[in-house]
Parts: sequence; C-alpha cells; structure tokens
Amino acid sequence: MNIRVATKADMPAVWALTYKAFRIRGFCGPNDLDQLQHYPHLDGISETTVLLAEDEDGLAGTISVTEDGLYGLHVDVAFLGVVRDAAEVGGKRVGAVWRLAMRVEQVLPRLIDAALGELARRQIEPAFIAVHPSDAGFYERRLGFEEVDRVDHDPTVNNAPAVLMIGRLETMLKKWKRKQ
Repeated sequence: MNIRVATKADMPAVWALTYKAFRIRGFCGPNDLDQLQHYPHLDGISETTVLLAEDEDGLAGTISVTEDGLYGLHVDVAFLGVVRDAAEVGGKRVGAVWRLAMRVEQVLPRLIDAALGELARRQIEPAFIAVHPSDAGFYERRLGFEEVDRVDHDPTVNNAPAVLMIGRLETMLKKWKRKQ
C-alpha cells in the first residue's frame, strides 16, 4: 500500500471514487460523469492536501485535509457560524478533514495515519469533520472527536443528516495510537 499526495492529474480518479463511495451511501444523486467534485473551490489550492492510498489495483482510497484560508472550509456550508464559534480562532490554524472515500475498507487506518500526519505538518488545531450520525461514534471513540452541532438536512450530501465534530490533534494522536 502506497500513500502519496495527489497531483492535478489524479483528481478525476479521486472524483470518480468519491462519486462511487458517496452514491452507495446515498450522499449524492446520479450524474452523467460518474464523478463528484465535492467542494470544487477547495481543490487545487495550497490550503488543501489530497491524500491517496494506492494498491496493486490502483486508487484504493482518498482523504483530504484543508487549512482554513481565503476559500474557507467544507464545513462552512452547513455549519458556518458554529465552526467559527467552536474554533475559538485566536491565531490558531483551523482546518478540516474531508472527502474520505474508499474502494476497500482496509485502507482506512493508513488514510487516517496520513491525515493525522498532514494535520501535524500544517500545525492545524483544531480540526473539524462533518459525518453522518451513524459514523460519529467511530470518530469519537477512535480519535476523540467531540460533537459540536448537527443538522437534519445537509445540502452538500444530498440532504442527509450530518454531525459537525471537532478534534484536537494531541487527543487524536493519543487515542489513535492507543487503538492500533
């Protein structure tokens, strides 16, 4: 298994995998391209790192990390005021982890390792995620994320419910290593 940073040329494969993973869970509707450019304003900017997990069959998974900046964060769409209040910004580098999509679930630990490494490299503190309520318990138990807010209809995931969670890097690293 190889983990690397995506290039511009990799993005169509990232969008295709995202489409497949999100379509299966009902987080997007059908489209003619079989691709989901989720938050396209965040792709190709210096604040976003798209990480890839590759195996012998190609792209096995992807996860993205974005540091807050001119273009904001993906969680701003459904949770803008809440994100700003919860972050207690004060000079900190706020960020978010998003676009987790996998062809095979075995890549999840490697993708989480890579995302945590990118958060540490960028010195992002705190980090936000928005997840389906059925997934929130995993992030709380395994990484120490805490629920901040929830919505019944998030327009960015086909009006599915979403939970906004916040995580502190030190806590995430400790809990993740202890569970490995």
